[in-house]
Amino acid sequence: MQRFERQIRVWRKLDNPYVLRLYGWCKFDGETYLVSPWLRNRDVVRYLNGDRNRHLKCLSLIYEIAQGLRYLHNQGIIHGSLKPSNILVQDDGRAVLSDFSLAKIATPDAKNTQTNPQVNVFRYQAPEVILDQPISKASDVYSWAMTALEITTGNPPYHTWRSPGQLIAQVITKNQIPTQSDYKSPALEKHPEVWDLFVRCWKREPQDRPTAKEIVEVLEKIPGLK
Repeated sequence: MQRFERQIRVWRKLDNPYVLRLYGWCKFDGETYLVSPWLRNRDVVRYLNGDRNRHLKCLSLIYEIAQGLRYLHNQGIIHGSLKPSNILVQDDGRAVLSDFSLAKIATPDAKNTQTNPQVNVFRYQAPEVILDQPISKASDVYSWAMTALEITTGNPPYHTWRSPGQLIAQVITKNQIPTQSDYKSPALEKHPEVWDLFVRCWKREPQDRPTAKEIVEVLEKIPGLK
């Protein structure tokens, strides 16, 4: 219940085109439910699945996600669980951030409250979060780049690795990051600066990563995005 109350407290004050709105909450059969818009496109992976025009849409989507993240960080909020399933798509094709169950007010010791994470969650998490260290705006930036990688290429991070142990060993002990040759994308081939941006976001040390504001500034230089 504490996590639920925190989600309401954080979400209810957010007002941005790239963040899913919270209409309110209600109780039914003894259960409490959050009420938000119904989006028929659902999450970004389902929206793009099988879409031959993925390469035309993907950069706009990751740019919109970055704008939503910049807004959160400007409000002093860490999302804490950025991944494709938490990115929904409006009827007009605009990406919005959702699921604020792990969101925190940004502090130096904002704890990671996630329990029993699965391998599919580890794929998007910064090394320090996997090691159960405090989440931060920088860990959100790392997760943004992993999420953006899947959106632009159609493959999740480390898609050839199946076990949590293998993934954790590679990321933590060997400082492994995705290799560009494993992720083909017409959008990334046309705009190599986007891959360079991803790599900056995957820096091992949080202080070496760009801010959400800097991510937006890089992407808005791409013709047609701003």
